[in-house]
Amino acid sequence: MRARRRVDAFRRTVSGPPGTRASDAPAPGRHAADPDSDIALFLIGLRINRLRSLRGGLRVVTSMLRLLDDLHDDHDSGYRGHRILFGPTPREMTVLQYWASREQLLAFATDPGHRHRAAWREFERMVRSSAGGVGLWHEIYRVPRDGISSFYLDVPPLGLAAVTGLTPRGPGGRREPNWRAASHHALP
Repeated sequence: MRARRRVDAFRRTVSGPPGTRASDAPAPGRHAADPDSDIALFLIGLRINRLRSLRGGLRVVTSMLRLLDDLHDDHDSGYRGHRILFGPTPREMTVLQYWASREQLLAFATDPGHRHRAAWREFERMVRSSAGGVGLWHEIYRVPRDGISSFYLDVPPLGLAAVTGLTPRGPGGRREPNWRAASHHALP
């Protein structure tokens, strides 16, 4: 069962709001993401600095995937979805998480009763025990709604669109008629 959960979390490299799954079906035509408010972006990354630390790095990745799987089912945390990115070298992995607000992200991260605290302590322990063989980093960005620009053409909802939904766009980037009603659909 643990291996199955790990695979499910890994498959959700593009994950929408809690309780949903991202669609693989392309949305024909031009679209934009449709956030209804400001968002917070949380980037957390891992780098395997020494090949002999690969095993420790994989343990950190497994813990991170478990935490993402738990977050996916947490409807009250402010978590909205994530995307896992690899590269630019095979030793690097980044998780881009979308949150309703920076405040909700920080409240989640500092909540002593949440599993995240134990997982973070485990991350730190594993990284320290690797003696520089595995590195971790993170960044938080507050993004105002009016500072967001996006474009999607004939692709499934990806990135921010997997989290907020799509807004049809006409020629020249104009919203299609009845854009609000069309953009609020549940992901299958």
